[in-house]
Amino acid sequence: MNKAFTFLVNRLQSVSRVLLFVGAGLLISWLFPQFQQFKYEYNIGKLWEYDDLYSDYDYAVRKLPKEIESEKKKIKNQLYPFYSLVENTKKEALIKAKNGIEQLMLDTSVLKFGDRNDLIEGLNEIYTTGILDNTQALALDDNLWLLTDNNTSTLSKANEFYTVGSALNAIIYEDIPLKNELLLLFDGILEPNIVYNEIATQKQLNQELESITPFEGKVQKGQKIISKGELVDEQKFKQIESLKENRSKQLGTFNGNTVYLGYLIIITIMLVLFWNYLKQFHNDVFNNTRKLTFVLSMVIAALYFVYLSINLEWPSMYIIPFCGLTIILQTYFGNRLAFYTTIIALFLASIISPYGKEFLLVHFIACLVSILANVNAYYWSRFFLAILYIFIAYLACHFGLSLYLEGSFNAVNYDELKWIGLNATLTLLAYPLIPIFEKIFGFISDISLIELSDVNKPLLKKLQLEAPGTFQHSVQVANLAEAAASEINVNPLLVKVAALYHDIGKIKNPLFFIENQNTNFNPHDNLHYDESAKIIINHVIDGIEIAKSYRLPNILIDFIRTHHGTSKTEYFYRKYKEQNPDIEVDEAQFRYQGPLPYSKETAILMMADTVEAASRSIKNPTENAIDELIEKLIRSKMDDDQFVNSDITFKEIRQVKRVFKKMLKSIYHVRIAYPEDQKKEKAT
Repeated sequence: MNKAFTFLVNRLQSVSRVLLFVGAGLLISWLFPQFQQFKYEYNIGKLWEYDDLYSDYDYAVRKLPKEIESEKKKIKNQLYPFYSLVENTKKEALIKAKNGIEQLMLDTSVLKFGDRNDLIEGLNEIYTTGILDNTQALALDDNLWLLTDNNTSTLSKANEFYTVGSALNAIIYEDIPLKNELLLLFDGILEPNIVYNEIATQKQLNQELESITPFEGKVQKGQKIISKGELVDEQKFKQIESLKENRSKQLGTFNGNTVYLGYLIIITIMLVLFWNYLKQFHNDVFNNTRKLTFVLSMVIAALYFVYLSINLEWPSMYIIPFCGLTIILQTYFGNRLAFYTTIIALFLASIISPYGKEFLLVHFIACLVSILANVNAYYWSRFFLAILYIFIAYLACHFGLSLYLEGSFNAVNYDELKWIGLNATLTLLAYPLIPIFEKIFGFISDISLIELSDVNKPLLKKLQLEAPGTFQHSVQVANLAEAAASEINVNPLLVKVAALYHDIGKIKNPLFFIENQNTNFNPHDNLHYDESAKIIINHVIDGIEIAKSYRLPNILIDFIRTHHGTSKTEYFYRKYKEQNPDIEVDEAQFRYQGPLPYSKETAILMMADTVEAASRSIKNPTENAIDELIEKLIRSKMDDDQFVNSDITFKEIRQVKRVFKKMLKSIYHVRIAYPEDQKKEKAT
């Protein structure tokens, strides 16, 4: 029954893997680019390295974007603005002026009717000529179109009209009575009656811009476009670019299915290679549906980002934060998987992207820098430093490519710097995404491990207060395990944090564990040996329950489950047999329920826990005593098949033992016996 169940589970895992890869392939194929890839690489000022190029059909030559922009700029600079004549302004100004002058005449009796008539007549003539609203800062000889009420337009010059200032000077002559009062009066009355007409100006501008044709000339079918070895000048470049564009448009009409089939074949090859890579070098990911789903999802997300940038016509390939993929994968799975997955994703993205080899080169270098910069760091400062390295990598690639393709410092597009800066900003978002992915997929990062290692966390604080001896034991185990993990190049931080929490189940019955007993009283004295064994064994089960109640990550709970494997509570088992010689003892009730350690890290924790606990019982901790104890304990675990499910090697076990011996001798202040010391001992 058990074998059948295992077989069924394995079959379901195999089917799920296949479905995941097939689903990933279908999603990637949906991103199929709606353009035909152009197999030539070229640029202005470079030699044409390929065979003679001929046109397959008639097509119009499209102008370069800079030429169209130049034409637009010329039209904008040469466009004459439109102004409208507002008749009501003149009427209102005349009424205000007449009333104001008459009030001055009543108040002062200085102005005469002749003065009034001259002022009103002068104002009328000025408005008949027109007062120009010069908010557009026209020069005196600038042209403008004057619109009248009957929608006719007259080409005029700015100097044909008054401004408010010149109109004021023309009305108020030098020797007129009450000059200052009149200046103040007319300054409040004068308003331009020839005002800028933005709607008419914009309408004319739009008409002229729409009249720009994007094409110039035509290439006939069969016409030679460029010969091998010929220099690609601007005209040749436009003809080749237009050919590329027209071939892309022909994709759906003459060979779309064929191109799509080629696209599918490439996707399949890449995914098959990725399948085999994971199977050979990352079995833990390959056999874990959750992890495999995450990795494939990250690849698809990166490709969709590229697809989105094309469809939304983002102005630069540098905006795409491809290094975010590398950083996130590096955080959870290490450098090697992150590097290989990034390569797969980049090659697939280069098919989607129209930028060609430049896209592949630039992002490959930046992603490689992100791996070498060791973004998977514990501190924000290291993370920001890595982002700086990535920014510099993109910057250097941009300058290098610009000089290589254009051959001039003047051709470097400095506008790309802002897009590179935006890329670095978007890459920073990888950092806050890490805890989100942890919650969704049940992963754990070094960032979270650092947080969990804080001894002031509520659960560790509870362990310190209620089982202080167990806490001290856990700290010592953490130190041993961390050093051993570093020695054999596995995750030392994970092992250290797991060691801090591995015995939290002892909180439930702390006095039943010898490290917490401060008096001669031992509660086991009042229990049968099988009952004592049950309490000792249950600290693993209790630990799992406590860990779940405090929402510890599953990976740490796995360490709690496996830190005793299926080993025996040897002391109680032996005592129970001595007490009941005539009874056949059920060994299972004296064994932990397991499972066995499944990784190098869990195996290290089991060894460290066993060694540290037993070392406390050494009465005379000499060098030989410590060596013999460690050898004996780990050998017993190996003989009991406790490491058969982990991938730890004999060589690595020897390295672990060497670290344990060195550290325990340091803890117990054992003086290493050198040859001279040994001679003296023999002599005495």
